[in-house]
Amino acid sequence: MKKVRKRFVRILWYCCLVGVIALGLIFVVGCSSSDDDGGGGPDTLSLYNFTLDMDPDEVNGVLAAPQAEQFKPGPVEVSWSEGEDSYRLKLSGQIRGSLDRTDNTYTVNDDTEVWVEDFSDPDPFVGNLEIDVTADFVIPEDDPPTSGSLTVWSPISVFQGASFPQDVVMYEEITVTVGIDPVDGPGVTITTDDGPATEFLTWQELADLGDEDPLWQLKGAFGLDSFDFLLERSQFVTTVFDRIDDLEGQGALVDGVAVVNSCSEFPDGNVPEGLPPQGTNEFTWYDVTTDGDVGPGDDFDWYFYNCWDNDPGDSIDDLYNGGMNLFGYTAVENDNGTLIRIGFEPYGGDPGGVHFDEFLATEIRDDGGTYSHDEEGAATLNGGFTIVFYEPEDDV
Repeated sequence: MKKVRKRFVRILWYCCLVGVIALGLIFVVGCSSSDDDGGGGPDTLSLYNFTLDMDPDEVNGVLAAPQAEQFKPGPVEVSWSEGEDSYRLKLSGQIRGSLDRTDNTYTVNDDTEVWVEDFSDPDPFVGNLEIDVTADFVIPEDDPPTSGSLTVWSPISVFQGASFPQDVVMYEEITVTVGIDPVDGPGVTITTDDGPATEFLTWQELADLGDEDPLWQLKGAFGLDSFDFLLERSQFVTTVFDRIDDLEGQGALVDGVAVVNSCSEFPDGNVPEGLPPQGTNEFTWYDVTTDGDVGPGDDFDWYFYNCWDNDPGDSIDDLYNGGMNLFGYTAVENDNGTLIRIGFEPYGGDPGGVHFDEFLATEIRDDGGTYSHDEEGAATLNGGFTIVFYEPEDDV
């Protein structure tokens, strides 16, 4: 594992954990809760199921109608480079779970499956993997998972020859289980059947895995990183719900006309090299249903141009470039005015889902008022997924 790989594994778990929790908080901001008096949106449920589906041939586990290639939501492609080496992964599959809004706890269900195809050049990053969640991951607000287990299947050899009717693939089985060591405290136990071998790692030790550590441990950590990375991307998507409500309330949305906004501005004389003092973002609504109102079935674009999102309370913030195409907005309320379904998915026979278009998030670091742009290990995102939150009784 080269340095860029170490960085990739190190940053994802903690960054994505923050993203998972933020997803719940942003979703709450976008809508008032069912026991609130007033608020800027419809009442909401205390518990939602969610599905994030990256399979271009299925939608939430159901065979989808054929879609034009440019409208297919997946797979998700992550690419980055370091020196002469290029890395490219494609992720497909489905993540299923629930959000408990009473305490912002997420659960990733045990029927979650993610497949990784490794197209890195010249050397593979982790190789092709299948990642299966075998016991629900429960992720409380502001804390690592308190329970959960997954299995990473990694092909290690192929038998070929006249004695075999077809190729036989042998797999290394790597399991990762959340637990508490009586001495070291919370963390995960990673086990491989190739050896076999087992190791308990605290959350910090997991984040610090690097070049000198066994590949099976890195693959186990990557199993966690994969669905956490995807959940963080879904967190970013959910900010669109707020964006739609805010701009519609201002009367700012006009069919096909971009709403241009300025992003955070760097102080005079302290602009990182190669960046403008202030970037912009553009949000566009498309009235697909031609009814003159913003609502279900419509599409949106959100593009970023050196857009710094500065949080004064955090010394590391994101700089965004690229954008998202969002097809098939879904927002369904029941007869009582409670939101029972929201997301982006095929709607009324039209294609749907989120498509990332050369989306890149790099870091701006604040070192006592001096800002620097850190591009090391930054990955570009293309492709996407359908994402929908829905009441648990809803059959999806």
